[in-house]
Amino acid sequence: MNCPPKSVVRPLHSHKDIEEVILILEGKGEAWIDGEIVTFKKGDAVFFPSNSKHQVRNIGDTPLITASIFSAPTRPENYITYEKDGFED
Repeated sequence: MNCPPKSVVRPLHSHKDIEEVILILEGKGEAWIDGEIVTFKKGDAVFFPSNSKHQVRNIGDTPLITASIFSAPTRPENYITYEKDGFED
């Protein structure tokens, strides 16, 4: 993922029965996970439990670059999307 400075990755979503870990390669940001917000930076990893609603935003002035690892191969039908942004709470 390559997220421009000060932007939100949309849509808020979950993965049906699939865990995800994102590795932070560059930048810093926040993750909204089921209503909780965690801050991360280059070198960190963020875990999204299976079925959790989650969303990421770049809080820095440089691109946020991540790599995603899924607990099982994921396909478009495994994504559940939501209209509302998590960060709007």
